[in-house]
Amino acid sequence: MRMAFCKEDCNTILTEYSRVMKEIVEIQDSKIKINNSVEVIVRHRFYCTMVDGKIINAVCKNAATSRCPVCLAGPKTLNNLPSQTNADVLKFGISPLHAKINSMEFLLRCSYKLASTKEEQETKKKIIQKQFKEKTGLNIGKPKPGFGISHDGNTARRFFQNSKVTSEIIGIELPIIERFSNVLAAISCNRIISPESYENYARETAELFHKTYPQFTFSPTVHKILYHGHEYMKQFPFIPVGNISYKTLIPNNNYFFNLGALSEEPQEARNKDFKRYRTDFSRKISRKDTLEDIFNRFMLTSDPLFFFLFKKFQLSSKTTKKDENVHLPLDFLNEETSVNNAMMGVGYDMSSDEDNSTSNDEDDEITNEFEDGVF
Repeated sequence: MRMAFCKEDCNTILTEYSRVMKEIVEIQDSKIKINNSVEVIVRHRFYCTMVDGKIINAVCKNAATSRCPVCLAGPKTLNNLPSQTNADVLKFGISPLHAKINSMEFLLRCSYKLASTKEEQETKKKIIQKQFKEKTGLNIGKPKPGFGISHDGNTARRFFQNSKVTSEIIGIELPIIERFSNVLAAISCNRIISPESYENYARETAELFHKTYPQFTFSPTVHKILYHGHEYMKQFPFIPVGNISYKTLIPNNNYFFNLGALSEEPQEARNKDFKRYRTDFSRKISRKDTLEDIFNRFMLTSDPLFFFLFKKFQLSSKTTKKDENVHLPLDFLNEETSVNNAMMGVGYDMSSDEDNSTSNDEDDEITNEFEDGVF
């Protein structure tokens, strides 16, 4: 782990990426002895998925941000089916948080461009911003001092959650917004999804959009989630593309702990902590001391023991959010099986329900392997 005060350019990104990958290769198995009789060996698997589009483009040497990093499709071919796939890009994950935000911005731009002239587009933009504020309380396209624009994960989530209201405000057909909402929920939910079912649903969504609005071209992010989402799922067959959520029970307390599997959301959520720690919990005598205090504070607050001791992290059953991805028109394994398979690394076959059941011989192999202390 390292924290540096430097400019984030391509050379810095490549240097840090090489350093991290070298450390991953050198990671050794952890061996734990229990009562001097049983030895448990833990094999570590690391994925560099907490990255954004800038890092992916730098590592994959994609100089044009207007092109899809997976198939290098340009602005003129983003609406077409990809003819090639760079498998090296898939290992970075699909970045579900930024995908949701970028998809919201794409639909907003399409809504603005439904007007014929630039003056009408600006007028429509102001009307949409006003209606969102009055009907949903969302600030759309507003500058946020110190943060850039007002679009964040919560804004995008509520944008797609209220599909009917959103459709009435921006003037985009309701089925398209609902389909976008389902696709985005599929890549960020806590269930393992059939890549084939997702591919068919995403392709149908793309065809419906082209048929309804043939004048618009997909953005690289929308192209990626609709045409390459199933490839990301095949790249990581044992864990959901988005988040794994489970409850950790402690006596007299219930905690809802969100374990980011392949989402960059946990890292993005710490940006506000970074600013607070820098302002309130760091020495200002030098940059080195400032970064040292911030780093120590991050290490302290990320400790699992301290995490569960903090009262503010307790969530009652009334305030715990329900899974917004329950009623998706896709084929899912049940949530319990998905989490168990993801945590234990057990393989699965999504082709049919009968194939999902493990044979007795396979059960014996898994049991013997677990009893030997290797899992």
